[in-house]
Amino acid sequence: LTKGRTSASFDYIATTFSRDENNTSPLLFDMLEGFQIGTNYTWQTRYQRAYKNNLQLTFMYEGRASETAKIVHTGNMQVQLLF
Repeated sequence: LTKGRTSASFDYIATTFSRDENNTSPLLFDMLEGFQIGTNYTWQTRYQRAYKNNLQLTFMYEGRASETAKIVHTGNMQVQLLF
């Protein structure tokens, strides 16, 4: 426990938009940061651990879901050598 750290988060995002909801333009997608109109969820977990005071390893998983789009899963791994 002294060398590793775990964190997690969950977010509920309700998006409303007063224009035509069938508009799927790239500008609308960018303005809403990829969220769909309606209910959206995001979650994240992260594990970080240090080895021998100079090597650090991080694993991260992110997910995102909405009412109208499929669930998107993203995983990352990062290795850092500190000197």
